Amino acid sequence: MFTEHVAALAHRHGWLVAHFAPARVTREGRQTYETAARFDGRGFPDLVLARADTVVLAELKARRGVLRPDQQRWVRAAGARVWRPADWQLIVTTLEGGEPCPRP
Repeated sequence: MFTEHVAALAHRHGWLVAHFAPARVTREGRQTYETAARFDGRGFPDLVLARADTVVLAELKARRGVLRPDQQRWVRAAGARVWRPADWQLIVTTLEGGEPCPRP
């Protein structure tokens, strides 16, 4: 639900939004979710938001969600934002075109 709220806000302010949803797969008799990705795609941020000459990569986490090591690599390497529901005002400010989120 948080993802949908962020995407709706972004659309209201003219951003293009991409989200690559995981698919349910069976591996060794166990059901899991995976997002198809090649090369270094594992841990890629949840949302890509683009408007004019600005691109924001955002990893969305629940209040107590923890970044996996592969997600931490993307946050560090690409300056991806980590947004939680408690960051809503910062998200609004960023997507309205105010001051951008500080880099992690």
